[in-house]
Formats: sequence, C-alpha cells, structure tokens
Amino acid sequence: MPQLKPNDVVIVDCARSAITPPKQGDFQHVHPEQLCARLIFALLQRQPFDQHDIDAFMLGCSYQEQQQSQNIARRIALLAQLPAYIHAHSINALTGSSMQALHHACAHIMAAQAHVVVLAGLEHITPVPSSLIQSCKESSKYYPAMLQHTAYGHDLLASMYDISRADQDQMALASHQKAQLAQQKGLLKTQMIALEGQLSDGQAILSTEDRLIQTDISLTDLQQQPTISLLPQATLTTSNSAMPASAASCMLVMSHHYAQQCGLKARAVIRTTGVAGCDPAIAPFALVPATQKALKRVNMTVQDIQQFEIHEASASQYLTALKALELLPQQDQINQYGGAIALGDASGATGLQLLTSLLHRMEQQDSQFGLASLSMPLGQGMCTIIERI
Repeated sequence: MPQLKPNDVVIVDCARSAITPPKQGDFQHVHPEQLCARLIFALLQRQPFDQHDIDAFMLGCSYQEQQQSQNIARRIALLAQLPAYIHAHSINALTGSSMQALHHACAHIMAAQAHVVVLAGLEHITPVPSSLIQSCKESSKYYPAMLQHTAYGHDLLASMYDISRADQDQMALASHQKAQLAQQKGLLKTQMIALEGQLSDGQAILSTEDRLIQTDISLTDLQQQPTISLLPQATLTTSNSAMPASAASCMLVMSHHYAQQCGLKARAVIRTTGVAGCDPAIAPFALVPATQKALKRVNMTVQDIQQFEIHEASASQYLTALKALELLPQQDQINQYGGAIALGDASGATGLQLLTSLLHRMEQQDSQFGLASLSMPLGQGMCTIIERI
C-alpha cells in the first residue's frame, strides 16, 4: 500500500463508452452531449458521495465545432444533472485533450484549490479533413501543415528509426489480433458502461462492443494498402495507422483526504505527469521526451513499470517509441488489449480512454505501476504515471 498525502490525487472510478465509427456507428443518432452526459451520469451513480462537493467539470474535446462548439462542457454538465453552480469548461489539446484535463485537475487538487473534479473526453463528430485546415503561410517556416503532420512525420520516423513497411503492417495486424482476443474474453467490456445506441437498421441496442476491430483482416490485406504520403520511402497507410472514431470517456478524481473522508475506495494515485515537445516535423515522436520527463520526475525507469498504454496513432510511431524508450524487451506489457490502430482514435476521448484501459489491466493482472503516453499534432507529447492502491 503506497503512502499517500492528503492532497495526492486519486482515481476513484473511470469508464468509457464503446468505440464506434464516426458515421453509421452505434451512436449515429445520439447527440454528442447526450453520449457524454449519459456516461458521466452512470459513472457517478456508482459512487456514493455528495455531488454538491464537486468543484469542477473538465472536458477534453478536439473538434469544438458544430454540435461540439460553444463550451459543450457546460451543456454536458447540466444534462448529466451536475449541480448548476459547478464550473465547466472545454479543453482542446487535440489528441491530448482529456489527458490535459486530468493534468489540470491534478494541479488544482494538489494546490488545494479543489477536492473533487469530474473529467471527461469526447469525440463524436466527423473531423474536418486535414487538407482543408488552413494555416498561416508564413508559419510553414516553423512547422509543417496538419496534412504533413498526418503522413510525413510518421514516414520520417520510420526512416530515421529503420522501421520497414513490413514491420508496420505486422504490428498493425498484432493490434487487431490482441483487441479481438480481448473482446472475445470480455476484457474490454469491463472498461465500458453500456449506453443506448442503434444498429444501422434503426433497432435500439445497448452498445457494449468496439465496432472497428477487424476480425477477418490478414497480413496480405494490410500489405495491399497504398501509402498516404508522396515521400519516396513512404510506408504509412490507412491500415497501419489509426482511423477516426466516436467515443466518450470519463473519470472521477479527488484528493486522498476527501476520498477517505467520504469512505470512497480509491483505485489508483496519480504519481506524476509529463509534457514535452519536439520538432513539429517529427510530431509523433513527442511522447518519447514526455515519457522520459515523467519517469525522471519520480526517479523511475521503464523497468519499474509493469503496464503501458502507448497511443497507436500509427505503427511507425508506436515502434519508434519502443526503440527510443528501450521498451522492446517489455513489449508484452504494452497495449495488451490492442490500441487505436484496431480500436479507432476518438481524439478528444483518447487520454482518459488510455488510462481507463491501463487501470483495468493493472487490476486484472495485479500490477503496481502503469504508464500512459500519447503525442499530439505539431510536436507535443503527454504522459501520466499511476500507482494502484
């Protein structure tokens, strides 16, 4: 049992929805704020404490436009029946949005400016194609456009770290196989709260399965996919990288003192966080310095960690991280239930989804320390290390 201080930040509960295609998925007729609010309401019903003690609601959401615009966090908070006086705000750090929300909550709780924070991540809208995102022309002197980040950065990493197309396709296949096996064993359901959705024929269902896992994919299928970028040595394809998805994730965090006072059982403590940047030309690499910074802060090495969740934006990013962080001997401890290549990437929900998967795996395997990390466009990375209680 770790020794905890009163203002240490503990995770009391966390969950996610099923991950579905952004169009024609289980939640195609569900408004984004309904999807997220229903998840939060269900999570909080599991925890017996006075919701009037909640200090804030923080939502990570990447594409804050259309139905997800105008501080959707406030609308979700009201729909989830949180007390009306609770402050709610939306955070956009792209793929890192919901993990950034957690980092903000940690700062507030550790500074004794809050005791209870409800967190969520959401992505339930079709993203604008990166080719349509206009950047200032002058800015191209300093960083690549979003379209270049999407493909060129991943291909550059593959070239720099000598990662072949064959390696990437094999890794992508393994992600689908791990996710399929975890789904068959019911291991993914333990992370989820069943939410109402609809099948393509309009039939109402309780959504409890991730819908993007390809159960019949073969290595030959992956090898036949065309590359995305125009680089001479391009290797990135739509099949060895993560596809956009719809999902919500949520987490209840509080100070150790408050959890004890309410008699709530904390499941893990946030040991440290790390944020770092890198050259935007190789933006997917940013999770590496972020992970190194987090480990250094608590005087740990990767050998001290038993379970890892490394975001699979692409196979080249994932394999680069394994090489750069010297994780190859521990790859059996990483993404054991598959990753975003198989499950899909619900950008704003990703950070909390990774941590939810991580914590459930740690409990199932009786592990002490876990680490989740991800990269964001334009060369920023984020990492969180947790310890089970």
